Amino acid sequence: MSSRTFQVTVAALLLLPMMVDAQVSDRVYRRTGVHNANQVRTVFGNWGVIGQPSSGGPRGAWKNDNNGYLGDVSPIVGAEVNWQGKVFQSVVSVPVNRPGTADTDPSSGKYWTFEPQDGYFNANKEKVNKENKGNANKEKKKVYKSNSVIVNKEKKNKENKNKEKRNKEKKNKEKKNKEKKNNKEKKNNKDKRNNKDKRNNKEKKNNKEKKSRRAFQYRNKLTC
Repeated sequence: MSSRTFQVTVAALLLLPMMVDAQVSDRVYRRTGVHNANQVRTVFGNWGVIGQPSSGGPRGAWKNDNNGYLGDVSPIVGAEVNWQGKVFQSVVSVPVNRPGTADTDPSSGKYWTFEPQDGYFNANKEKVNKENKGNANKEKKKVYKSNSVIVNKEKKNKENKNKEKRNKEKKNKEKKNKEKKNNKEKKNNKDKRNNKDKRNNKEKKNNKEKKSRRAFQYRNKLTC
């Protein structure tokens, strides 16, 4: 496939959806909305532009809505077509509020550009991505709250288990220390009793020996 043929094929593929759906694509279906996340807010249009229309909201603003960073962000599709020996270039851009915007049909005045199609938004609303925002936020908060409750419950259960484990370990330690202390006291008491018995036995033995010596001395005295 030559480069020219490839270019024509690409151009045809790009323009085919616009030609097929021309009867349902129109500027009357244009709607705007505002994306708001991570402290960044920006207006967008459903015809392929971000940062415009400027009247619709902040334009790529960070933290402060008046602190916009975007003129616009929009796609531009260009093609060079060789048709029956004639070469022409065509650029399809998005209609925005700046010089060099989309071309128009000289006979009908309609834009040769990207336009939104019917059926992809609520036609009764002036904004896109807004009709369910309240419910979505409520559901989001509900889910977040539910998840928070589950997380807090799991955290509390974990803390209770850890507390029970610490208390059990503490009780076991106290029990062991108490048993160790009791065993030590028992041993000390037993040693004391043994020492006392030894002293008593020694005193008895000494007393017995003294009595024996006295009796011997007394007998010797009587014999003399």
